[in-house]
Amino acid sequence: ALVIGNDDYVNVPDLGKAVNDARAMDEALRETGFTVLKVENADRRQMNREIEAFTGKLENGDEALFFFAGHGVEIAGRNYLLPVDIPAADPGKEDFVKAESVPVDEILERIKNRGTRVSVLVLDACRDNPFPKRGTRSLGGKRGLARMPAPEGTFIMYSAGVGQTALDTLSATDPNPNSAFTRSLIPLLKQPGLSLTQTARQVRRNVQKLASAIRHDQRPAYYDEVTGDFFFTKGAGGGATVVGAPR
Repeated sequence: ALVIGNDDYVNVPDLGKAVNDARAMDEALRETGFTVLKVENADRRQMNREIEAFTGKLENGDEALFFFAGHGVEIAGRNYLLPVDIPAADPGKEDFVKAESVPVDEILERIKNRGTRVSVLVLDACRDNPFPKRGTRSLGGKRGLARMPAPEGTFIMYSAGVGQTALDTLSATDPNPNSAFTRSLIPLLKQPGLSLTQTARQVRRNVQKLASAIRHDQRPAYYDEVTGDFFFTKGAGGGATVVGAPR
C-alpha cells in the first residue's frame, strides 16, 4: 500500500487532518498484513518518486491499495491530486495546474500495468476546490471529484459522491483527529469477515449519519469491478485476502 497525507499546502488553503488520516491508515493497513509506504506533506517530486517506488514493488497477482488524503480537483472530467507545493492559479490556467499535479487515472494505470489482482484506490480528497473563484469562472470543478472508470479488478472509493464535498472536521471543537470519512473507515478495516463492498456500504451509512447531524450532504461513493470478495481481515488472525477471484 501507498498512503499519502497532505496538510501543509503552500499556496492553497491548509488542511487539518489529512496527515492524521494517513497515519491512522498506515497503522490499520499494517495490522491487516499490508506492507505500507507512507508519505506526509509531499511535494510533486516526492509524490511522483513514492508512486514510482510503490508501483516498482508490485508483482503479478499482488493486492495493492493507494490512499490519498488532501486536496484534489476535477478538470475536464479528470481527477488530479494536489501536492503541497501546487502553485496558485487563476481560471484559464488549467493546463498549468494539470502539469503541476498528479492524475489519478495515471496512478491506477501504473498499478494495473504491474499485473495486480486487486487494486483499491481510496480518495479522501473530495473537498471544495482550493483555487479561488474569479468573477463567474472557476478553475476546474467547483467541488468534489469526478467519477472515473474502474477497470476489472479495481475498487475505487471516494469520501463523497459526485458534486459533494467531504468534511475535514465536524466542527471547530471536534476532538476526533481524523476526517469524517477516515474515522468511519478505520474500524471497519479491522472487522473480521467484512468484505470490501460491505465495508464501503457501512462507511457510506456512517459518514452520511455524521454529516447529516450538522446538515451537510456527504455520501461516500464506490465503484466495484473486483471479481470475488476482498477481505481486509478475513477471520481470526487472518490478514487481507481475496476469495473467489481468478488468479
